[in-house]
Amino acid sequence: MGIQYGTSYSSTDDSKLAPGTKVDAGVRRFHNDFSLATQGGGTQDTPLVARIREGCAVCAFELSSSVDLSGLTFKLGIATDDDKYAVAFAGPAAGKTVRAPIVPAMLAAGALEQREDIILTPSANMPAAGVVCTELFASKR
Repeated sequence: MGIQYGTSYSSTDDSKLAPGTKVDAGVRRFHNDFSLATQGGGTQDTPLVARIREGCAVCAFELSSSVDLSGLTFKLGIATDDDKYAVAFAGPAAGKTVRAPIVPAMLAAGALEQREDIILTPSANMPAAGVVCTELFASKR
């Protein structure tokens, strides 16, 4: 049985180093809380999840809520491409957390060349009360 090397290792050159954002990478955590009573509740405004800098690569996202958001879908992206990182994933039930499936092309992509403001786009108005917590994880060189 042979070994499949993928893109992080080389079968012909043991000295080839994997990209620093892919293997043995440090991870930055971007946590943000939104009180829906005062910060966009009852609207379809797009919460700013994180500002990530160049050299980072988005690797995971979690959404938690004190209120039921299971009737909504969300996209994770940037202003010019609102589903760059995650496409139409279901929101969490009250008191639960969901992990968004990151688009495979973004998991395979290299590090960012410039800063990005990551936004969460709801499919409809958010509830007017409750708390939403976001956790974005990005590997760094």
